[in-house]
Amino acid sequence: MAVLEETTPAAQSTPARPSLFSPLANFNFRLLWAGQSISLFGDQFYLVALPWLTYQMTGSGIALGTVLMLAGIPRAVFMAFGGVLTDRLSPRWIMLGSNLLRFGLTAFLTGLILLGQQQLWMLYLISFLFGTVDAFFLPSQMSLIPSLVRPDELQAGNALFQMTSQLSQFVGPALAGLLISAIGGGSRPGQGLNPVGIGSAIGFDTLTFLAAAGALWLMRGSARSRSAAASSQSALAALKEGLRVVGASPVLLGIIVATCLMNLLFIGPIAVGIPALAATRFPQGAAALGAIISALGAGSLIGAALSGALRPRQVGFAALGTAVVAGLGLASLGLVSTCPWRRLLPWSRRLGWAIQMCS
Repeated sequence: MAVLEETTPAAQSTPARPSLFSPLANFNFRLLWAGQSISLFGDQFYLVALPWLTYQMTGSGIALGTVLMLAGIPRAVFMAFGGVLTDRLSPRWIMLGSNLLRFGLTAFLTGLILLGQQQLWMLYLISFLFGTVDAFFLPSQMSLIPSLVRPDELQAGNALFQMTSQLSQFVGPALAGLLISAIGGGSRPGQGLNPVGIGSAIGFDTLTFLAAAGALWLMRGSARSRSAAASSQSALAALKEGLRVVGASPVLLGIIVATCLMNLLFIGPIAVGIPALAATRFPQGAAALGAIISALGAGSLIGAALSGALRPRQVGFAALGTAVVAGLGLASLGLVSTCPWRRLLPWSRRLGWAIQMCS
């Protein structure tokens, strides 16, 4: 009987569940994942260096908030248009062009910093352009992944990208802060701006954009995302249709509103408050800023693991509970008085002196 059960058609027709790493057998997906993993890691250096540069230049939370706002507004406004454009063009080529444009922007900013020619209005302009390019890049990436893997591998492919993103947010900011402090860019406001450390961090991000663009260029074939609906609708009609679908679904609309409120009430204070906290309270400067952001990344990594392991019956109550915990954690940041890098920082500065002497 055991032999018969093993050889029945039902047993033979049950497909094996793909492993987490099975999408990496696909050459194009492997290139995409490798290139974007490098770029995501480099982004953490930019996300530490730009706020630190702004606060070093101005000592103003308003100026820092304005720089971040000018990146966020076009990203929010144009992302829907980016999704519509992705339905009509090749997402691979949109991503490639976006990476090259961001490479140009960060290379230009790196040169300005190293030459000491940066001004606040330049940061405003670069942030706005960077956010605009991001608005077209992000939908293209989400559209390209399903076109590269089999339907049964899509969950594993998305999980690989999510895992890489969370690991980058955990490791990258701390290393970025140490790099900036190590080679002279981690002083407090009012003590003079040494551009070498900040410029090196943004320059590193510049190189990662070039690596990501190279990976996209080496992909074989042309994954084109163009649906039948997209070919018969104008871009404006497709955008209106998407808004109509969201408005007709109370659940979807509620999720979007809740997400917007969370971003408004949490991301803003974190993005502006943490650089100000690191600059005014901790002598470690940029190293403290990177350590705090990495701690946030570690919390996200743990939360993602718990959300996958736990299956709450009431999703709404679970979301409310996590929002409460996040609010308490945000409030407790004002009580932080020590930095975990206080013993490691002298060693990083010695490494920075060696790097400066070699260069």
